[in-house]
Amino acid sequence: MVALPILFSAAVLGLPFVSWVPAVDALGGSWNPSVSCGLTVVNMQDVLGSAYPSQSLRGSVYQTSSTAGGIPNKRSLSPPCSITNINGQAISSFVQINGVTLHNYFYETRDCATSYNAVSGGGSYPKGETLCDSTGNVYAVGTSSGYVHSEIDRDWMAAGYAGPSTTYDNNNTIAQVSLPCTISKPCSSAVSVDVQGFVYWDPEGHWELHPLTAWRISASSSVSASFSWSPSNPLIGQQVTFTASATGGRSPYAYNWNFGDGTGLSSSNSTISHSYGTAGTFMVSLTATDNNGTSGSATNKVTVSSLSVNFNWSPRRHNLGLPINFTSTVSGGKSPYSFTWNFGDGSMLTTASSTVSHSYTVTGTYTVTLTVNDPTGASGSASKQVRVTT
Repeated sequence: MVALPILFSAAVLGLPFVSWVPAVDALGGSWNPSVSCGLTVVNMQDVLGSAYPSQSLRGSVYQTSSTAGGIPNKRSLSPPCSITNINGQAISSFVQINGVTLHNYFYETRDCATSYNAVSGGGSYPKGETLCDSTGNVYAVGTSSGYVHSEIDRDWMAAGYAGPSTTYDNNNTIAQVSLPCTISKPCSSAVSVDVQGFVYWDPEGHWELHPLTAWRISASSSVSASFSWSPSNPLIGQQVTFTASATGGRSPYAYNWNFGDGTGLSSSNSTISHSYGTAGTFMVSLTATDNNGTSGSATNKVTVSSLSVNFNWSPRRHNLGLPINFTSTVSGGKSPYSFTWNFGDGSMLTTASSTVSHSYTVTGTYTVTLTVNDPTGASGSASKQVRVTT
């Protein structure tokens, strides 16, 4: 990107004091690959000058003579990257205006032609087609006066620099952004866009971005990140699905995870999986970084439990001396499991089987406890009371 020198000038010939700084664009300059100029980020007042919000050639830093301003010819396929204004300042003619809204239909068919302008050598358009400028006025968000007229140029569309064949200067999609406006129904769009183009003074009496070389939906300058996980109460060894959400900034986003157990993961996918080898509460953090390098983060506590253990028995009526069949169920952890039974009558049994039998020799109510261990050392237990009668 070409950076212009800092120029300071006092009012001369009625021009206001202005200061120009090098262009700053986080995305690296022009969004349209057919434009290799460096740019300056400006606002409506910068273009309209001291006449803002009215339209006047005099008073704008882009005035180049008593009758002209901006680039010499709006139809040029290779307009100059800089101009010399009436004060002798060399300034960028290629600008970016952020945060504007479309106040009228942006697909008006006007100034149609079948051939290139003489400044670009003339000659018929490809396929003998007829092309027209797509035009509309843009205003700073929140205002209803002080516009810059903007046109996606027909010659640029014929050359493939703009139009439906492009993603950065598509006159069909910008028309959709301006809906429900029509040619006969102006309106104030709620959609904020950023625009790039060359400054031009139209002798009809207004400032333009012509050609309008690129546009995009405005992005929030900040990035917000959040995430959820499932299951919400995971067990040791269980796959936990983390789903990230990022808003603001400019997509695509890159996601950097810290799972709180000494491991992490960087991914372009918003959904990832992770499992924990031990029980505990882990501080999981997510950092989402947008295409501009702006980041947002979120942190949550994820509690991982040990094995989930349960058991049942049959028959449910337990007569003295008859065998009772105990059947266990385990979730989480890693198999094979080890099952240790305490039957509450002083007898115990450790086995690899999830089903065991036991008989009681004395009537009473017994607290039966099952403890399950997996190969990683994770354990879980469950206790229930069993009543034995005669």
